[in-house]
Amino acid sequence: MRVLGLIASTLSHWLQQRYMEVGFGCSIVISLTLFLEISLAADRDLIYWRDILTAALESSLLLPIALLGVSAGCKLILMAHLVADHCFPRLWLQNCLERRRRLVFADFIVRRLLLQLELTARRLPPSAKDVDGADPAMLQSYERARRSAYRAVEIFRRDAQTVLQPRLVDSNEEEDSSIPHYFVLEEEERALRRHGYGSLDLPVTEKLIRQLLRPPKKVLKSRK
Repeated sequence: MRVLGLIASTLSHWLQQRYMEVGFGCSIVISLTLFLEISLAADRDLIYWRDILTAALESSLLLPIALLGVSAGCKLILMAHLVADHCFPRLWLQNCLERRRRLVFADFIVRRLLLQLELTARRLPPSAKDVDGADPAMLQSYERARRSAYRAVEIFRRDAQTVLQPRLVDSNEEEDSSIPHYFVLEEEERALRRHGYGSLDLPVTEKLIRQLLRPPKKVLKSRK
């Protein structure tokens, strides 16, 4: 499942990077399919069009005209691609998609942190009256809970830094640019939903992530 999730995330990232080419190709396929569907309804199947094409190619005048038409069509397609690539706000759209992926990933790491801390708290006694400091098993349980909590916080801090400091892709590393930077495995999402952390009541923003990493001084003073 982890490999399938990585493949799906890589494919999604590639489609987002090549959305114009994919959209143009889909438009051509849809137009061709619609044309053939209309032709078939008019009793003009592929054999009919093959005979038309054969007759046109046998003519000495139609062949140069067809070649000129194909050449002009290719040039128009190339010009349209260049205009769309330079005039269309592609960079702006890519930034919006990248910001959306970052916020979705930020929401995931916050929910994962809350779940991990809750699972750690379940290992501890419900009240201080049940604590026996002389019990070795109790001390080991506290030590394991402490390590789990520290590990959950460290993982959150690591992933939060990737959200606050987006990766800069080098132009010389085009192969690495196809690797998704933010992705969430489906089994991890299912685990969060199963424990009641499928969503949060508050929006997770970059400001919230910064506050979790570096709490305000007022909060720190109130704890003291």
